[in-house]
Amino acid sequence: NRFKEVTTIKERELEILRTQKSTKAIELSEPVKLYQLLKRPDIELNDLPRFGYKMTEDLNKDIIRKITLECKYEGYLKRQLADIDRFSRTEHIAIPAGIDFMKIQAIAYEAREKMAKVQPRSIGQVMRISGISFADVSALLIYLKKKKHLEDTEE
Repeated sequence: NRFKEVTTIKERELEILRTQKSTKAIELSEPVKLYQLLKRPDIELNDLPRFGYKMTEDLNKDIIRKITLECKYEGYLKRQLADIDRFSRTEHIAIPAGIDFMKIQAIAYEAREKMAKVQPRSIGQVMRISGISFADVSALLIYLKKKKHLEDTEE
């Protein structure tokens, strides 16, 4: 029940911050949404009343911290979620049997050796081999895309 209550208060306040514009302030050339003000590194939620935000009685330190973190790190969180989405889409890309990993020059030599030894069947398996970098996985994806493109034009 406490978790639900905290979540409800947090979401309510975030909605207010996203929709309500600031009052005219000396440091602002024009009214700005309170949420955008809170994204600024030098502004905390407790600073927003000077811009017209009315803090409610049910806000405590924990909720204030949660609101501030969610607002300030929203861009990072979106990027992480996009990375997770991209990973899950590439996770199941199949690697055709018989690929000679040692011939893919764009991949680091150590990574080629490991892939040749393991003979992964998907990109997800490649990503879980220790010592394989993101650059190696990217190079393999590019190689597979090129190879597929070449095969498509031959048919």
